[in-house]
This record gives sequence, structure tokens and C-alpha cells, in this order.
Amino acid sequence: MGFLANRNENIAPFRVMALMERAQTLANQGVDVIHLEVGEPDFPTPTPIIEAAQAGLAQNALGYTPATGLPELKQAIANYYQEAFQVAVDPGQVVITTGASAAIQLLCGLLFNPGDGVLVTEPGYPCNLTSLRLVGAIPQAIPVSADNQFQPSLAQVQAHWQANTKGLWLASPSNPCGTLL
Repeated sequence: MGFLANRNENIAPFRVMALMERAQTLANQGVDVIHLEVGEPDFPTPTPIIEAAQAGLAQNALGYTPATGLPELKQAIANYYQEAFQVAVDPGQVVITTGASAAIQLLCGLLFNPGDGVLVTEPGYPCNLTSLRLVGAIPQAIPVSADNQFQPSLAQVQAHWQANTKGLWLASPSNPCGTLL
């Protein structure tokens, strides 16, 4: 595949999508499948969301939004953080993306340079590694297990820290383990 960038050689396939396709094939054959492969909800879209989408379509409210999101949505998110957590968030610091993977890629592009090391837990969310590699950063694995609730200890961080390490990537809840910091 000479027309693809060399960085693609370091990008592993997102195997959960193949797992999801297999699960759907089994479900279509009548097998009772409990889907745990991706983070999709197991309930229908709430009626107010459907109604708001329909109203937007009826008003021809289509087209591009501001690059970082609708100002009203950004303000609503800032208000939520103030009410729920008593944290003042400037709506100008809120960025709306089309999903977590898009946000992770933007974050990697913002924070890391080629050659920067980033400590990540193993197991961890595979897309984090892909996004780091996309910008030329180097994932540095810290093995975690049930013995440490799938969270790295300070001693592990210190033992795995290298000269090029720029930071530690933590997620709460941890994907795929579900533990909380």
C-alpha cells in the first residue's frame, strides 16, 4: 500500500468493531446476545432529543456550527459543572466534538510532539494508543491488573518514567476495566 503514510504501519486495527459485527451476525440469526463490545446505550434515544432533532430539521437549522461547538451548548455544559460540582468553567474553554475518539485525537495533537513518551495503562483503551501514535508520541505501557484495581501506583509510574516521558494518561472510569480513580 505505497499510497498510505508510513504511520499506518503502527496502527493496530480496532478489533472491537469486528467483534461487534460478529455479535450482530449472531443476533440476526436469533442468538440471544448481550452486547458488551462498544459503549452504545442499551436504551432508545430519549423522546426530548428526538423532538429537538425533528424541530431543528423542520426549521431547516442545518449547516456548520462554530468549530468548537454551539455557544448555547457550551454555556449549558459550563452551567452543569457549576451546579453539579461547584466548578467555574469558562464556556470558551469547552470544546464540543463528535465523540470521545475525536476529542482524544485533538487532545493528543495539542499536548504531544513526535517522540514524546506518554505512560498508559495496559490494559487500556486501544484508541488512546492509536491517537498517540498518530501524532508521533510513544505510548509507554504500565501493566495493571485486578491486584491493583487496574490503576497504576506511584511506584509504577516512577519505575516506568523515562527521559522522554511527558505525562501519564489516566481515565476514570477506566476503559475497558471500569474502575474509578
